[in-house]
Amino acid sequence: MMVLGLLTGLAVADAITAQTDNSGRSLRVAVIGFKASGLESEVAENLTELFTTEAGKVSGYKVIGQSEIRDLLGYQKQQDILGCGDVACMADLGGALGVDLLVTGSVGKVGETFVVNVRLIDLLKTETKERLSET
Repeated sequence: MMVLGLLTGLAVADAITAQTDNSGRSLRVAVIGFKASGLESEVAENLTELFTTEAGKVSGYKVIGQSEIRDLLGYQKQQDILGCGDVACMADLGGALGVDLLVTGSVGKVGETFVVNVRLIDLLKTETKERLSET
């Protein structure tokens, strides 16, 4: 399944990141809502929730999703950050949430094929750590 492939990428990123964090603590990850491209927003919202739930099962991560982000930042601030696309902006967001990594992405459709793009951002280094695409 496509979600398993994306989670495998998350686990690979964990192995890379683990080299820079030897404290033994779980890495904190925020999953920002995936954007819909040419689809109804509910599809992206459902994929975001599915990804958040499944990512929370990966050992070594403490994952927060949309409801926790809304609780931490408030609705208006969350709406402001949805337009946030560059790594520096994401780093500011991650600082406000107290997370190490940020997951963002999009879901769209090409013909009859769904395309999911996911980006894992290392906020300590303010760089994109991993890019994954699944169809």
